[in-house]
Amino acid sequence: MTTLEKSKLILLDADVIICLHESGLWDAFSKQYEISLSRIVCQECAFFERSGSHEGKVYIDWEKYCSQGDVKIFDLDAEEMMRRYSLKGKNPEDLGLHIGEAETIALLLDDSMQETRICLADRAAIRGAVFMDLKERCISLESALNSIGISRQLQKQFREDWMRQSINTAEIEKIQIIKN
Repeated sequence: MTTLEKSKLILLDADVIICLHESGLWDAFSKQYEISLSRIVCQECAFFERSGSHEGKVYIDWEKYCSQGDVKIFDLDAEEMMRRYSLKGKNPEDLGLHIGEAETIALLLDDSMQETRICLADRAAIRGAVFMDLKERCISLESALNSIGISRQLQKQFREDWMRQSINTAEIEKIQIIKN
């Protein structure tokens, strides 16, 4: 895949971003995917601590990534976000989403984002995506890496089997709520 053919992707979970930085895969990943992030999520993962290192906090330079064209950071005002959820008859708080997850999922509801995938690790965020009818656009970090030729042993929340299990659990819950 060349730079001109980047796949669209929104990284949602701070955990995914931190995992990519800790493992040294961020640069390779960001060269293959068009990444858009919620400003709130960027603030949540402004730094990480490198395990087994004396470096301490390693700050993520979002301004640099934006100026290089590797990342787009978006803001969605609260009123517009709530409008998008209300069109689906949902409320992000009722779905158990924190504000960064809610903002990112709301962005995916825009017609211009139909080709965009969402990379998740957090079970609550996956549940929120399922309840907002976005399950087909969810992708695990494992699958996202594999699709660009990178294979790594990952913690369970980043693996495809975790994603499938979380989606299945959320679908069952959604059906049960609809029946009641």
